[in-house]
Amino acid sequence: IKMEMKGFPYADCFVVEVRHVASCIGENDLKVQIGMTVKFLKPTVFEKKIRTNTGAETTKAQLKLLDMILVGCAPYAKKGDVVKKKKFRMPPDATLQKMDIIAERKLQGVGVRDYHEVVWSDKKPMYGPFLVEQGKNDVIVQPWESGTYEGDWCGETYSEKRIVSFSFMKQTIGQTLVEVKHTQQLRRIGNDQCIVQIKMEMKGFPYADCFVVEVRHVASCIGENDLKVQIGMTVKFLKPTVFEKKIRTNTGAETTKAQLKLLDMILVGCAPYAKKGDVVKKKKFRMPPDATLQKMDIIAERKLQGVGVRDYHEVVWSDKKPMYGPFLVEQGKNDVIVQPWESGTYEGDWCGETYSEKRIVSFSFMKQTIGQTLVEVKHTQQLRRIGNDQCIVQIKMEMKG
Repeated sequence: IKMEMKGFPYADCFVVEVRHVASCIGENDLKVQIGMTVKFLKPTVFEKKIRTNTGAETTKAQLKLLDMILVGCAPYAKKGDVVKKKKFRMPPDATLQKMDIIAERKLQGVGVRDYHEVVWSDKKPMYGPFLVEQGKNDVIVQPWESGTYEGDWCGETYSEKRIVSFSFMKQTIGQTLVEVKHTQQLRRIGNDQCIVQIKMEMKGFPYADCFVVEVRHVASCIGENDLKVQIGMTVKFLKPTVFEKKIRTNTGAETTKAQLKLLDMILVGCAPYAKKGDVVKKKKFRMPPDATLQKMDIIAERKLQGVGVRDYHEVVWSDKKPMYGPFLVEQGKNDVIVQPWESGTYEGDWCGETYSEKRIVSFSFMKQTIGQTLVEVKHTQQLRRIGNDQCIVQIKMEMKG
């Protein structure tokens, strides 16, 4: 099928090629396949946008056609045979592949319609309560508006749009009021995919006007009743700054932490919609490699089976079950003092990352140099946890004597 269009700007620049292939795969069986490509007849600066939007619209139409094909063929199935709908898997989202994928989960027995209603619709609002739970103030979630909207960063077309605003206090030089605006744009392809693109803008702290954060939620059908939810994130710089690396690292960590908490709410909210006999399962998730760790020599690695991050944190680093002090005493250290953790916003001297807890550990020991020398040691420990997915502790060790 060669599809040609006219009547809108740049329509003469391209055609869409779609291919249906029905193949015999047994005595009474048939395989139906549909292919699609956008072919450009002449160059245009809008090629990327045309390819993306046309691809999405063509896919939507062809999926509806395929549904009709299945229904239409059903009466012709031989006695004892049935026309089965093959487990369908949406192709990878092209825009998501350009972002850092910070989370991915599988929801068994949950469809796109239920997911959309629970997470994004105005009927059962989740985003407002999520922000309130995160300690945000002045939360306003405007209702969705229908129309044709273009994404600033991705250039794609969406059918719904809403604005979310809130504020919070941020620790910089003193306490600063930060005002935040989320522009959310949504597109649904039947019960096969739901995409929400979120542009996050902030003001009220130094260099806030230098960047925005783009977050993308993609929920895709991966079977008759299953759903894969992926979250992507990227930091877009609007103007150059010498603090780009620091902003990218800290903003990425804070955004990932918040989005993982939102994903936990999504899993709980969707659980009642799982079809009978199915459950919402949390896919085994692997955090991406820690960028800072890759710059260091990895001196040890072990696997702890059946242990979660929360348990690890409580056993190793919390004040509830102190391990670090007894460890130092066992190593023959003297005058051991482990101060309790303090909460706040702390920056690592070496890595430039942001941490949420900090404590000081001090001790001494005798070292053999020219005679015996008393060595005094100070450990500055900084900690950051991302839900039950990751726990990072950065330790700065200083000595004198």
